[in-house]
Amino acid sequence: MALKNLGEDKVFIALITIFLIGAIGTSFEQITGGFNLQTNDDIPIVTVFPQEIKAGEKVNVNVKVRGACVDPTVEFYFGGVTYDGERTTSGGRKAEVTQKGRFKFCKDDYELDSVNSFSLSYQTRPEWGGDYFVRVYYWKDRHTKDYLHSYFTVKPTSKSNLKIEYPQIDNPQKLEELVTINDDIRNETYKIVDNQAPEFGYIKSKGSWLEISYTPIRTDDSIVSIKFNISAYGEGAAHPNQYTSVFNYSVKQNKRLEPKDIFKPGSDYLNRLSELTLPLALRALAQKGYEDDEGDNSQAKFGTSPAERNFQNILIGDNQ
Repeated sequence: MALKNLGEDKVFIALITIFLIGAIGTSFEQITGGFNLQTNDDIPIVTVFPQEIKAGEKVNVNVKVRGACVDPTVEFYFGGVTYDGERTTSGGRKAEVTQKGRFKFCKDDYELDSVNSFSLSYQTRPEWGGDYFVRVYYWKDRHTKDYLHSYFTVKPTSKSNLKIEYPQIDNPQKLEELVTINDDIRNETYKIVDNQAPEFGYIKSKGSWLEISYTPIRTDDSIVSIKFNISAYGEGAAHPNQYTSVFNYSVKQNKRLEPKDIFKPGSDYLNRLSELTLPLALRALAQKGYEDDEGDNSQAKFGTSPAERNFQNILIGDNQ
């Protein structure tokens, strides 16, 4: 008797399901994520304001969702033309901002405002200048994406006190990996700028300047290793501050490499590096005529002691 009732319940549930599908009708495809772009009225509207800003100021982006669903990530690109009209390479994506809430926004989602839009803002970098645009992706159908651009202009700060250079790796066959690598390279450069210019105030001083250049040590299908050369001067200082920073990346593992990732586990690399570098440090000091303030080489010993802070700038050559 119980088995008979269970069978009847299944039939009843199946009939209810069929009825609901029929009642939903044409909206069923939309609920399950299916959508086919029909007219331009389905394409989202992307607005950037203000149209011109100064480097370091915020730019605002509004995305109005219509028929097509929209990716929540807004990307920022340099358009290839400087503020004085000089044409140069674009240098790839410069930044991105993601609207939180969903992996895609569709019309009438409750996170959207009363006119089916969302807004976000991004504080531009102090080294930006020229024509820029935002890129917003939307779904033409369930499997195909397209994108829209909206342009704005960034008025640069004084050219005499800021010069930033960083590489962008180009290999169309490894596009997905390159997006991550190039983003990390860009972020490493921005981190250097931020360390030298808290809230962008440092480099705006008329007598101060900051220059970042780079030397590619290795760029192949396995490893990317780059040396950054930084020279910074603060107005009123006795002399510029010069130092280096490094960027190492495993293409195969698709991740940034720290010094501990370069050496074999259990290799006691810190003690070995300390043993190798102390004689080199003492020799370099002697050649330049410098003497340890304490007279016992304690400063050189401290700077080459087996601590991670002393061995952050390790580069990877072609045969390593």
